[in-house]
Amino acid sequence: MKLKTHRTLILALLLLSCSREQLGLKSAYLQEYKLKKYETGKIIKTFTYAKDRNVIKIEKISGIKKASADKLISDGLMEIRLIYADGLSPYPGEISNKIVTDPKMKPVFKEIYSDNLYYSYVLLYTNERFGLGVKSLKSASYKSIQGYIYSESSQLLYKVSLFTPLEKTFEEMEETFLSLKCD
Repeated sequence: MKLKTHRTLILALLLLSCSREQLGLKSAYLQEYKLKKYETGKIIKTFTYAKDRNVIKIEKISGIKKASADKLISDGLMEIRLIYADGLSPYPGEISNKIVTDPKMKPVFKEIYSDNLYYSYVLLYTNERFGLGVKSLKSASYKSIQGYIYSESSQLLYKVSLFTPLEKTFEEMEETFLSLKCD
């Protein structure tokens, strides 16, 4: 019992020490969220924030040159394109020979350059476990932005996953995402 209490205290102190300064992003919207989880690896630091049913997961990669950042962004966006690509049904028959994404559910890809930052992101729907690949509205539980923010001057790349309930508009979500600026 004492060991569990000790681990809980250490985790709480770790979360408190992981301030927004370590993240290196600022946003009025982010101030409303609470840090729920922090993980650090050799290269990537992951911050997970939550507010009600809204979740923002941010992966930070420091010291990354533009060519490497471009490659990571391109690969990440290609993965999303492949998830939503029409394909042959594994069991073709009379009902359907293809698996097709409902046109209303197709992801929307966007790019913006603003304040020396490059934003590349996708508007899409996810399931209740935040999984991509939702192809019909009845399977959707959340709206999501899967995006990247790159600062060449700081050599920082952020991979941002933003999840909100279906009631929110994509415009509101974009406002939140585009408000994220490097310190």
